[in-house]
Amino acid sequence: MIDYLALLTGAYEKGKLSHAYLLSGNDNAGKEKLVQNFTTFLLGEDPSKTLANTVRIRPEKDEITIGQIRALKKQLSLSAWGTLYKIGIIELADTMNQEAQSAFLKLLEEPRGNVLLLLQVSHPALLLDTICSRAQELKMYTFGEPKRSDASLLAKLTASSIAERFAFAERVSQDQKILQKTLLNLQRELRLQFLKELGQGVTSTLRILYIFQEVLIALRQTTINGRFAMERILIEL
Repeated sequence: MIDYLALLTGAYEKGKLSHAYLLSGNDNAGKEKLVQNFTTFLLGEDPSKTLANTVRIRPEKDEITIGQIRALKKQLSLSAWGTLYKIGIIELADTMNQEAQSAFLKLLEEPRGNVLLLLQVSHPALLLDTICSRAQELKMYTFGEPKRSDASLLAKLTASSIAERFAFAERVSQDQKILQKTLLNLQRELRLQFLKELGQGVTSTLRILYIFQEVLIALRQTTINGRFAMERILIEL
């Protein structure tokens, strides 16, 4: 496993610290620990300095809004107090809505030298490509056995007829959030399956994962019908 704390502190000591890092993956505990430890490294252990120089935002009612990003930008524009850096921490950054992502992109395009942005995400595919390209990604995954409920859903869909799969697609596509959550859960399950296949010298799941990626991007960047997008996935199972 990569020691990302050592990587970040080493970049700082060499004067090569990026202005934005994308902490991706399902290791939420590991991502939060890295954020806390590196924040302490940069700002010191004085709680007053940490409070004065860090700005943390998280979703409100399941999403991060443009208002939150504007408030973040305003607070980060203030001078650092007693230290060199101001740090912006965005939890579940992949829940930024479209307006919020556009506003955040402008923040990335005009970085201040003393501002560090740390984005915690589970699914970077939900972010604009231009955001991902301007941040250095640190992939933090932990792999265990899938939850029984998720496994039974994948198994059920795999064993279902095309007609049954299409009926399922029609049901979940009625609500955009349910559709997105279902797609991401199935994608995670297939990733675990792919890792098991690698140990056996098989890569049949890889093609489906590529299709998943294409569908998620299309849902984010186009007006593709959600039911058709889900059907495109299910027909490949």
